[in-house]
Amino acid sequence: MDSAPGKIELEYPNRIGSCQAVSRAHGRYCAAPLVPRQSQSAIGIEIGDPLARKGSDIRSAVWLRDQVRQSMLSAASRIWESSSSPSRCFLQPEERAMKLVSSAFADGAAIPRRFTCDGENRSPPLQWSGAPEGSRSFALLCDDPDAPGGTWHHWAVYDIPPAVTEFPDNAAQNTRMKQAVNDFRKVGYGGPCPPHGHGPHHYHFRVLALSMEDLPAKANASCRDIEREARKHVIAEAILVGWYER
Repeated sequence: MDSAPGKIELEYPNRIGSCQAVSRAHGRYCAAPLVPRQSQSAIGIEIGDPLARKGSDIRSAVWLRDQVRQSMLSAASRIWESSSSPSRCFLQPEERAMKLVSSAFADGAAIPRRFTCDGENRSPPLQWSGAPEGSRSFALLCDDPDAPGGTWHHWAVYDIPPAVTEFPDNAAQNTRMKQAVNDFRKVGYGGPCPPHGHGPHHYHFRVLALSMEDLPAKANASCRDIEREARKHVIAEAILVGWYER
């Protein structure tokens, strides 16, 4: 007990329960016990005030310290016990998030010209990892939210088998892949092609892990159609953003 002259500091432990981070896979609740973390608080009592004068000696202050400590521990214990039930402890997002990368450009970097309408209009190489258990297929999307008339959809591939975790350079030329009609009104990939002088546009490549093996897509489905259906079955998602300017 460290006190200034004329004052007694009554320290007590304040135990606060914190729920361990656990996976949110399949919407389960966590069953992990709460882990207490301890912080110190103090109450100061002036020797001359009515509470300190009770009993006319220091023993009353010690008694009060013990009462405060016991009350705080009892309250913390009740909170701890009521919060440790699996039905009350919500899960935190899964630590091992999905990742989407490209060997052609880094996240937030410029997209090389060969992958745009000014170059060879090739789809870029992409690799993804960290898909959660239960992924039965993937969908891959590319859009430009900076387009003057609203989001422009450049690419959508769907019903990608779960064993596939990468696309090589120019994968869109593979006619065996299921690809939607983009906003250029063509099936497959349409590279970045922003208006001249409109500033940098950001192109969002997304991979969606789905709980469904085959999307109920109609013939000549658009990129919007595929994304709308895929969103109903998403269990995880990763994004890679590149920019291009003309």
